[in-house]
Amino acid sequence: MSNSEPDVRTRLVAAGVDLVREEGHGAVSLRDIARRAGVSHGAPRRYFPTHLDLLSAIARQGYADLGA
Repeated sequence: MSNSEPDVRTRLVAAGVDLVREEGHGAVSLRDIARRAGVSHGAPRRYFPTHLDLLSAIARQGYADLGA
């Protein structure tokens, strides 16, 4: 991975934020987030212990984006 490429955790959160923006919160699934981030469907579990942890990170980023 190059220094300019975001880490997997960051890519997963960004993919989740994009998915919510484009398709709504009902469309958020671990598989879709992983696919959008370009990682295996098991990768989210390696970076976030639970689905809720990933959803919380997505929500925090979404709120941060709104504030910006």
